[in-house]
Amino acid sequence: MRIGSRSLVSTNCPKNRGSGRSDVWSWSFPTQELRDEYLASADSRDEGEVRALLRAFLFSDVSFPGDSRFLEDITAEKVMRWLMLNT
Repeated sequence: MRIGSRSLVSTNCPKNRGSGRSDVWSWSFPTQELRDEYLASADSRDEGEVRALLRAFLFSDVSFPGDSRFLEDITAEKVMRWLMLNT
């Protein structure tokens, strides 16, 4: 996908969600400048293109490494609060 003569593809980015490719940044705009430029022109773009880009930014239904730590922190906090209120 392109904005003017510039591509939304970054050559220096993390791997593309399990595809084994390291040349495609697919979950966000590679720079804020490209994001701003795209959003400024979104109303003049084809709806199908905008929807395709939004779909490309969606993650699969997965858990991320920090999710379990976050859940543990929330659970521990709730347990401590319950203990404080009920002892």
